[in-house]
Amino acid sequence: MTAGLISGGRDVWARESRLEVQLNDTDPAVALRLRKLMMERTGEERVLMGCSMFDAAKKIAGAAIRDRDPQVTRQEMRGELFRRFYGLEFGESERERILGGGST
Repeated sequence: MTAGLISGGRDVWARESRLEVQLNDTDPAVALRLRKLMMERTGEERVLMGCSMFDAAKKIAGAAIRDRDPQVTRQEMRGELFRRFYGLEFGESERERILGGGST
């Protein structure tokens, strides 16, 4: 079950053993304007924007991983990126199955 709290511009969601905090300091009028602008784009344009943002986030995360371990292998990088992006979405046994059991 998901429980939500709204506190001073912060939406806090407790989901199972995971705590997720979303900060929102955007003025409501600005948020509405941004939504209007986004909805003026085609569905294809919005999907492409989302894909571009995901690719950028993946590059940033990959650079941080490589900065921490310059000798990281391709398989280790794959596992680290998976854990950073999706690790909390799966239990330990599911993560091991997805990653093939050999990635730490």
